[in-house]
Amino acid sequence: LSFYNQIELHIMLYELLARNSYVFKNEAWHNFFSLFKWYKPNTDLKNSKTKSSEYHFADVSCLKTEIERYNFKRIVNYLYSKHQAWIEGYWEMIMDDDIISLTKELKKDK
Repeated sequence: LSFYNQIELHIMLYELLARNSYVFKNEAWHNFFSLFKWYKPNTDLKNSKTKSSEYHFADVSCLKTEIERYNFKRIVNYLYSKHQAWIEGYWEMIMDDDIISLTKELKKDK
């Protein structure tokens, strides 16, 4: 995991959720994954009815396989151990700006 930067790690982390129809409450992440045909948010999932955000990972029950849960947990643990911003909670503002910029770039390429 040390080969990846923070934005790449977050994309990997959230892609695990997105590929399992996770409903992103964060508009930046929803818009990013909506660029991909395979992203089909399922409003029947438990997380779509809760008030928690992606940043707290209250419900990741959409992850269907053991390997998905393992990879998700491994990325989260790595981020907590290596990036002070995760511990302090201010990374989400920085990450939103990064993902909004990336989304704009990808839209231009289409």
